[in-house]
Amino acid sequence: MFAPYPRKLLRWRTKEKHPEHNRNFVAWHHYGYADQAWGLDEYLVHLPAVSEKINDTWFFRDPRGKYHRTIRDLFSAFRLRRSRTDDPGHIERMHQTLAAIDAGLHASDPDQMIGEIFDGSRAFFSEYLTYLEVEQIIEIDGDRISHAKLSIEGSAILLMLERSAPGSDADCTPDGNFRRMLEAHPNRFKEKIEDIEW
Repeated sequence: MFAPYPRKLLRWRTKEKHPEHNRNFVAWHHYGYADQAWGLDEYLVHLPAVSEKINDTWFFRDPRGKYHRTIRDLFSAFRLRRSRTDDPGHIERMHQTLAAIDAGLHASDPDQMIGEIFDGSRAFFSEYLTYLEVEQIIEIDGDRISHAKLSIEGSAILLMLERSAPGSDADCTPDGNFRRMLEAHPNRFKEKIEDIEW
């Protein structure tokens, strides 16, 4: 599933040497900061999500050119490479897991974390944290799971998942996200003003 080679993933290789990486990810890397919500806040380069309006309907476009209705759908399909038919509950499990790691629960009370998020399965817990490490969403500096911490991208992902969670007051729609960009940089998007309904 993860295709390690040697100790690295295809997704992080350069497109010149590895066409498979370019085919799947268009040489996309995470260039944001820990305090920027993944796909929602402005990046220096290579936005993972671009808001576009098509026939009066707003979408997020990922770096491969595929369109998604929500930032969570884009994150799942593009970043995690999950099928659209997958159980959407995996996003909420990731949200809970990253929040627990950020709070240090994996170190202070792993049994509580295992019981609440992983149905009491220590093997599932261990395998899932390995998956997050392979995806570079967490970093483990040491030989214990208690040493895990969120990577810079992991922190950005957690912020996005918090903002886009059901019941959140944040407007994480494609048009809401574009509106924020427009308000922050009104001179940069003059030709797009007519696309926004104020």
